[in-house]
Amino acid sequence: WLKKDIFGNLPMQLGICAGNNQQISAVEYHMGSEVVIALRDCIISLGKVADMQNGSYDGSLMETFLLKRGTAIELFSHTLHYSPLVYQEPYITLVALLRGTNDTLEKSPTNQMLLAKNKYMIVHPSRIDKIAQGALPNFHNTLLD
Repeated sequence: WLKKDIFGNLPMQLGICAGNNQQISAVEYHMGSEVVIALRDCIISLGKVADMQNGSYDGSLMETFLLKRGTAIELFSHTLHYSPLVYQEPYITLVALLRGTNDTLEKSPTNQMLLAKNKYMIVHPSRIDKIAQGALPNFHNTLLD
């Protein structure tokens, strides 16, 4: 149903996103939908690319939702998001994207937010690891500042 109904029979990929994330330290978006299916309750924070200003984003604009186990949500193109947050235990989700998303890509000279195939990302200045990989430190989160 994902390939047929969400991705219009285009090649897609399905993977697991799991962890103990307790704060939003980056945001990303993709061209095309992403489907997130909660295998455990988790918290997801979402924003809009349209709210970015000069390639920067204020995390206080994000809306946060409890994603209950068994729930599937579709994040449309240009929905800012990052890894889910822990609710009561480490999160586990299934994530469906167009095939090739997040594959290695030579850094784009024209779009500094494009870090991998179909992965546009900015990070909080504390994310030295991501900045070393080429991410722009243009995400602001008052909890981390």
